[in-house]
Amino acid sequence: MHLRFSHSHFRLTDSQRTSLPKPKNRQSLRNMCLYALLGAVVFVAKMAMAGLPNIEPVSLAVILLAQVFGWPALAAVYVYIACEWLVWGIGIWSFAYGYVWLVLFVLTMAFRFMHSALFWALIGAGYGFCFGALCALWLLALQGWSAAFVWWQNGVVFDLLHGAGNFVIIFLLYKPLYTLLTHLRDTYRIQ
Repeated sequence: MHLRFSHSHFRLTDSQRTSLPKPKNRQSLRNMCLYALLGAVVFVAKMAMAGLPNIEPVSLAVILLAQVFGWPALAAVYVYIACEWLVWGIGIWSFAYGYVWLVLFVLTMAFRFMHSALFWALIGAGYGFCFGALCALWLLALQGWSAAFVWWQNGVVFDLLHGAGNFVIIFLLYKPLYTLLTHLRDTYRIQ
């Protein structure tokens, strides 16, 4: 049996065209695309720094996204997490990624009015030092203190590197990237 298709099979009639759903708000569509793109950019930036031991720009990105764009930018954080899951697969660490970046986002929202590079570098350093402990919380709930402690203890050196790397990256890049993102937000009227 041979099937033939002509271009006319793929054309929409006028009545079909008018029945297609239209975006209720072009601004919201633009914002969704922006947050999806920002989440992907965060993932690409992290992959570009993958050669460095547990030093990444994700903490800085989460802080900036929360400060500049507010709660809607949480979508970008979860796009980043989805990219991680798509590339590396779902593992035991996946549970933690579902909430550890939310912790930093909520913390940033609580102190959104602060614009000191030193303040955010200290927050980032503290967050990096506590990252393994935060990731071990789900083990604490499921398997108890000993399992959570072993998980955290095995990664303490990486947490130290994570905290130190966060401090340096945030201290150096917070102000210029905050200025750039607020300028872009205001120029393109992103809500």
